[in-house]
Amino acid sequence: MRATGLSQTDARHIIFEPLEPRVLLSVAADAHEPNDYSWLASPVTLSVDGTAAVTGLTIGNAGSDVDWFSVTTPAGATGPVSVSLSNVSGGLAGDVRLYRSVLGSLSDLYRGYYTNYYGPEAEAQASGENQSVALDDSDFASQAVWYVRVSGLGGTTGTYDLSVSTTMVAADALEPNNSAATATDLTASLVSDNGATTVTGLTIHRASDEDWFRIDAPANADGNLTARVDNLTGGLAGIVWVYRQFAWGMAPVAAGVFANWMPGGSGQAVVYNADPGATYFVRVDNFYSETGGYRLDVTLPLDAQAKDAYELAAGNNLSWLAAPLTPAGSTAAVDNLSIHNSTDQDWFSFTPTANGAAQITLSGVHGGLAAHVALYDTILGSLVTPKTSTDASAANGTVTLTFTGLKAWTTYYIQVSGNSATTGLYTLGLTTAPADNAANSLQSSALLVA
Repeated sequence: MRATGLSQTDARHIIFEPLEPRVLLSVAADAHEPNDYSWLASPVTLSVDGTAAVTGLTIGNAGSDVDWFSVTTPAGATGPVSVSLSNVSGGLAGDVRLYRSVLGSLSDLYRGYYTNYYGPEAEAQASGENQSVALDDSDFASQAVWYVRVSGLGGTTGTYDLSVSTTMVAADALEPNNSAATATDLTASLVSDNGATTVTGLTIHRASDEDWFRIDAPANADGNLTARVDNLTGGLAGIVWVYRQFAWGMAPVAAGVFANWMPGGSGQAVVYNADPGATYFVRVDNFYSETGGYRLDVTLPLDAQAKDAYELAAGNNLSWLAAPLTPAGSTAAVDNLSIHNSTDQDWFSFTPTANGAAQITLSGVHGGLAAHVALYDTILGSLVTPKTSTDASAANGTVTLTFTGLKAWTTYYIQVSGNSATTGLYTLGLTTAPADNAANSLQSSALLVA
């Protein structure tokens, strides 16, 4: 304190009061206090893209303040965990440490409380006051609880912003296909790939994600529909389903489990003897919240030709399943008879009411079929050696077989097949005539099955 305008005598009688002690202003506590211990850690929630930011944070109390935050890496996170301090000001020299919870305790505290040997998973320190700090943890574990500890080096205080992030499993190129209504249609690729198609680069990228695919079984489908999940990555585990669309709704008809911890990892669902013309859906989802990548293989054997109406009904590829033909003298027509694959045979039966003759004709043959036709009769219900048979001279050629020894009320069987594993379409014609007028009637009284 200084006095002016006084004599030396007056100045001797002035009382000087001591200065008040200087008080250092403390940095104000932030909204997350108290969070000075791990069990008081302030939770930080990552967004769906794996990021979070907390602003307006402070280290106060003359540098004795410590801030703790907890972060849970969600399903779909692939790591690493990244932590950074930015917008650092007020003289703060930041120290940031990352811990991972082990059996409910912090890793360094749980393992090293007594030995003081183990440290945090990762640590980074500022190079000076008001400098940004960042760290990454390569020892990543998805769906784990992580703790971030922030303090000031050398008792420094100030303000900062905290950012936490991790890499998430990316959505695949077919999203959104999370329902039957948005299912990816694989029918065209299945047909163009001759009954076997593969889709790669697929992911279940979030806990709630599931993938749907649609298959409209072609008319020439002939066998089992198989959906197989393979080449798993990440922690993916779940179920592959196959649903069938019915007139009254949709229902699951097959399912298989897959998991990266299973031997081989892959799983498949098989629909035995899938119905041509039916609509199927393949659904891939996880058990709980597992995420990762996978490959989908779908197979459905396709014949060179579509099955005809007899095959789609009860089937007529065996003699005891032979389709009965209307007795001679009347006519009927059924379109598109076919030898649809290399092992297919078509069987028909007829029973004449009088002795006479029969003529069997395969006409309109196309699609590459080199036809073979044979006529059998029965003895005590068993087939015997063919009464007669003949072959087409070339593929797509007409075939005619004549037999003049028909016996009344005897059941005869016609067998049609393809030589050399050929397939194709044809029309079957059958003419019968009584013995007294067989020569003329064979040309006029015919049953045609197209």
